[in-house]
Order: sequence, then C-alpha cells, then structure tokens
Amino acid sequence: MIILRKKIHLLLGFLVCLSFILYQSITIVPEGHRALLVSEEKLMSNGQESDSVLKPGLHFIIPFFMRPILLDNRLQTLIFSENSDEKNSPENPLTIDYFANWHISDPIRYYQQTKNNFQQIKLLIGQQLASLFNNKNTPIPFSQLILQGTTTQQNSVLSAANKQLKTAGIQLTQIGFKQLHLSANANTRLLNSMSTEQENSAITQRAEGKAHAELIRANADNSVSLILAKAKEEAAQIRAQGDAEAAKIYNKAYNKNPEFAAFYLNLQAYQQGFNQTPVNNFLLLNTKDEHFKLEKDQINKNKIKLTN
Repeated sequence: MIILRKKIHLLLGFLVCLSFILYQSITIVPEGHRALLVSEEKLMSNGQESDSVLKPGLHFIIPFFMRPILLDNRLQTLIFSENSDEKNSPENPLTIDYFANWHISDPIRYYQQTKNNFQQIKLLIGQQLASLFNNKNTPIPFSQLILQGTTTQQNSVLSAANKQLKTAGIQLTQIGFKQLHLSANANTRLLNSMSTEQENSAITQRAEGKAHAELIRANADNSVSLILAKAKEEAAQIRAQGDAEAAKIYNKAYNKNPEFAAFYLNLQAYQQGFNQTPVNNFLLLNTKDEHFKLEKDQINKNKIKLTN
C-alpha cells in the first residue's frame, strides 16, 4: 500500500509538471497583434523574420527558454502640441494640438529600437515631425499645413517622416488638426471682436427693421390717403348727382308754376334776410313785389280785426 501510494503521488506530480510545461509551451497571439520570441532579451531568429515573429493564432514554444512579447499592431494615435511658427504676433502665441496615426511596419526593428516603450515611441515620432515642421525647405508653414494643408501636401510630409522612421519599424498613416489653443490676450481680443461684431450686426438689423417699419407706415398712410381721397371723390360725385337731380326737379316744378316758384324764392330770400341781417342794417323791399303786397294785405287784415 505504501509503495502504491508513492507511485500515485509520483504520477500525480508528473501529470502536474507535464500540465504546467504544456501550459507554458502554448501561447495565443490575439488578432491585431504580433508576438516576438525572446530568449534572454535577445530575439530568436536565424536571419528570417518568420522565425521570431508570430502571427495571430495558437503557437507552441519551448517553455522556460523562449518568452513571447506581444506587440500591438493595430492603428494607434498620438497627440502632439506645437507652437505656431507665425511671427506676426509674438505677444499672442498660438498652440496647435494635432494627431498622428501610426502602426508597426517592422516588428523586429520596432522592438530593437524602442523596446515597446510608449514614451520612447512618442518622443521619436514627435522629434521627426518637429524637425520636418521647422525645416525651412518645408513647402508651407506648420500651422497652414495642419489647418489648411491639402492631402498632397500632408502626404509629402508623411513620406519624408516615414523615410526617417523606417529604421524604427514605424509607419505614419495620417496627421491632422485636433485642437487650437489661444493665449489669454488673444482669447480676450477674439471675444471682444465677436461682441463688437454682434453689436454692429444688432444695430444694422435694428436700423433695417426701423426703416422697414417706416416704409410700412408710409405705405399705410398712403393707402389711407388714397382711400379718403377716393371716398371724397365718390361723395362729391354723389353730391353732384343729388344737386343735379334736385335742380332737375326744381326746373320741372318751376316750369309747371313759374309764379309760385318766383314767390317761393322771394320768400326764402326775405326769410334769410330777416334771420341774417343785423338790426342796424336796412332791408330794401320792392313795393311792387308780390310778396310785399301779400304782407301788406295781411297787415291790413290784422288792423281791421283789431278795430272790430
């Protein structure tokens, strides 16, 4: 029993060791990554890249002797800040944040030059871009290249940078604008300029609105004047038609009884004279007039009545 128990323990220990060795001999490279086989910090290679670079998938390695180092082969982004090279406003410096997309083009050179150190990679790419931007042979200034540069101009800069970064196994794919930083004075001046522009725009719109209101008011007054003039004209026409109709009726009545018409006209004239003539004025009467005779006869009749 003791011997059997020892054999079982040895078998279990062997199985555990075997499982551990198998576990250490299996490595999985995720999609979008590459793996380098390293032994004592040296690449395991016989002069061919395929010997030391593992593609995504399941791989078997020699445990305890080989160690895989994962490298992210996906597209990555770095953010840089650069002062504008414009010299026309030294008191108001302009800082531009721009991005650079890159990926690993040669895993072996990349690891040999950078040891997969992110800070070293950023420093290396930043130095190469800064040297190109500050180069006098650059076709356009840095700020114009980032903010307004065409695809052809940016590709020419990328091509020049990639020639320098090829030895590090890095390839740039794109550079572009991300954010703009202004100084406090520039911000204040920009805000004041925007405020002034808005005030001028408000004044202009107010003046245009006032002019439009005056135009509407003038059109309304003109319309009222036209309506009143038309109404007066129509009233005058109606009045003229009424006067003409009255004159027509009067002429018709006058022709039927001229003597009565003359008497009626004289009666109206005397009535207006008595009502409108002041007390101290004289009224001349024609003694031969029919109306005067009528008044005289009426007075005589009244006297006879009083006598009786």
